[in-house]
Amino acid sequence: MLNKEVDLLINEDKVITFSSTNQLKDFISAELKQWAWLKSLPDEITAAGQKLYEIIFARQLNQCLHEQADTLDDDPKFHLGRRFQPIILSISADGQLIDKIKDRFGTIAGFMAVVFINMTNRHAMIEYPIIKSAVEIPGFAYERIAAIQVILAHQNADKIISNSHIESIHLQYAEFESRQTEVMGRMNSSAELFSSQIDTLRVNVEKAASKVNFNFKRRIGLWRKVARQTSTDAKAKLDAAQNHLNSAQAAYRAQIDLSDSVKHWEDRKTYHQKHKNLWFAGVIASMISTFAAMVIYFKYGGMLALSNLPVSSIQPDYSTPVAQISGALLLITLMGIVIRITLRQFNSHSHLALESQERIIFTKTYLTLMRDGKLDSELDRRLILESLFRPTQANGASEITFSPPLEMIYKAISERK
Repeated sequence: MLNKEVDLLINEDKVITFSSTNQLKDFISAELKQWAWLKSLPDEITAAGQKLYEIIFARQLNQCLHEQADTLDDDPKFHLGRRFQPIILSISADGQLIDKIKDRFGTIAGFMAVVFINMTNRHAMIEYPIIKSAVEIPGFAYERIAAIQVILAHQNADKIISNSHIESIHLQYAEFESRQTEVMGRMNSSAELFSSQIDTLRVNVEKAASKVNFNFKRRIGLWRKVARQTSTDAKAKLDAAQNHLNSAQAAYRAQIDLSDSVKHWEDRKTYHQKHKNLWFAGVIASMISTFAAMVIYFKYGGMLALSNLPVSSIQPDYSTPVAQISGALLLITLMGIVIRITLRQFNSHSHLALESQERIIFTKTYLTLMRDGKLDSELDRRLILESLFRPTQANGASEITFSPPLEMIYKAISERK
């Protein structure tokens, strides 16, 4: 039976023949897939769409599949849809109309078209409040009206209205004809009145059409004006955003470059502080060494000990204290040179450490002002950059004076002269 032709009766008035039951299954599966978009509607009508999909399509299509699976006939004939409850296939005229409405106005309008396409579906709206509530949502009025108008135009509603008017006129004409003898005058006056009304209606229609045309052209002009204004504003905002992006990019690059400068000066600050402490310890050590040298000098006899002469063998003379003092002054002078060198190094590193700290503060302040957008003028930026990138004055620190005794004696003698 799998390879034997099977017939499918659609809505009790149309038969589709399939070459096999597998082809019929594929057809039903394709229909289920074709209408599956009803299950993925917006959140407001998701439940309504799923309900409509179930009662209009899934229930009948799945029932046909079950009948096919349960039948044991050699020549089966399956039914899909009834006259009182017709099925809408995607290949039918109504199905194609719904698909076009969905493509043109969106899935919401497609949902509305499924509801209003026939009497059975409209009864489903009345029977299921969830579908009725979805149809009556005010926000979907445009989609509802669009779907109804397209369906009415498709079902020749204008022709029905026109025919009803024609039938009414025929009835009136028959009545006039039957009473033509006795009411000829009234009929003529009525004909004249009717002609006048037609003319008036034609004039009103022409005025209304002219007004609609004028409003339409006016709206087109307004829309074009709004479109041009929107385009101009968008271009201005785009240029502003581009300029802002370029400024931000330049600031970012400057910040990256100056960040390396901050790291450099922090390293230099650490280096100078470390050597400042070392040279301060050298100053203390040189002072202590000076004091220790004087103690050792006098402990071992001073210049007499250096000349390898015993103290007892030297005759008392005024030159002996002078020699001792001269040796002590010479020793202090030599140690003073060491102290001066250590003081100079300590002072230089102290000055350079302070210079590095100032450079760090200047650079970070410059980066902060740049990030906050407070450096608007080129003059402000140039002044700050000149302060940042000025050459280091290695001899800018005031030197701590230290005068050895010989220098003090020399100055005293010079002043007396």
